[in-house]
Amino acid sequence: MRMTGGGKPSLIQMAKGIVLMLSPKFGYALRLNATDEQAKDFVADVIHRELKERKASKAKKNDFLDILASVATEASGNALHDVVKDEEEFDKDSELKGHVDKLSSYNWSPDEAELFVVSQAISLFFAAVDTTSTALSLVMHFISLDQDVQDKLFAEVQV
Repeated sequence: MRMTGGGKPSLIQMAKGIVLMLSPKFGYALRLNATDEQAKDFVADVIHRELKERKASKAKKNDFLDILASVATEASGNALHDVVKDEEEFDKDSELKGHVDKLSSYNWSPDEAELFVVSQAISLFFAAVDTTSTALSLVMHFISLDQDVQDKLFAEVQV
């Protein structure tokens, strides 16, 4: 796969994006990917390594990856993330118990449980990038339209 530098997508990548935005079902039928395979593989590898490191060290970071790992662990019955439970751990996981019961009926294998964690983390990562950039672009646009807001922001930054 030829990579284009400087964040400039190739004409083919732009065409794929347009097809996926205008007609997702047609894009799915053509098996078009919205993301670069190398980038997706890189992120998946980072998440796999992080899960292995956390399992080996029994580290608990109380982040989104820990929540996904605990859901997948309970759904599969296989420990993706062996951790010594703390007494006040994340409100004793009470919020997750009802939802995990629905997932546990799937009888996931350890590989399927890890795939669940990795795919959900990748989805969150790529979705967050898009929504953040869109929100920041809109904020900057509306700030640029109002001189009073610009002056207030400039005064705030100078403090």
